[in-house]
Amino acid sequence: MTTEAVMPARPVSFGTHCSQQPKPAGVTFSKGTAMGETYAELLRRPEWQKKRLEVMQRADFSCENCGDKEKTLNVHHTYYEHGKKPWEYPDESLVCVCEDCHKLLQNIKDRLSCEIHSLDWSEQQEVIGCIIGLKAHRQTDLKFKLIDYSECLGFAAYAGINVDVVVKQMAEVGFVSGEFCDSERAKKNVGEKVEVLS
Repeated sequence: MTTEAVMPARPVSFGTHCSQQPKPAGVTFSKGTAMGETYAELLRRPEWQKKRLEVMQRADFSCENCGDKEKTLNVHHTYYEHGKKPWEYPDESLVCVCEDCHKLLQNIKDRLSCEIHSLDWSEQQEVIGCIIGLKAHRQTDLKFKLIDYSECLGFAAYAGINVDVVVKQMAEVGFVSGEFCDSERAKKNVGEKVEVLS
């Protein structure tokens, strides 16, 4: 079965750049501390030093990106959650990388953040759908949900299938809101399955 993704036409501008704002110095965390501590102070705490050492040992004291064993190593958080201390993250979210790769990862993160912030909310949700599509392609047993039409559109664009197929399947398993699950678009492709990702 061949289906095609339905993508709305949008003007594309390659000339816009995100102006990097300086990161605020002295960010403090007060959860569980008497006076609050800066992020730099939290990184000196024994809880973080222990976690950091465990991550480096797991990586056999080598960069998990380039394999280098000679350069200074850092532990990179793949994401941050407000109020979480550096050692409160699951092991799989911490990566041992050399300083060069750490800078590269941070630049990628900053660029991604910058690009996402240049999109409107609906477009940001499409990006979330594309990311879920990428993860589902990599990990076939991944359980996921798409919560609105824009996320379904992004998922369909990544998978190279018609968005109506995705909406219908999400509606069948109850992962999307009833108001757009009951739409005529969601009912059109009865019997089609998203087999592209398997």
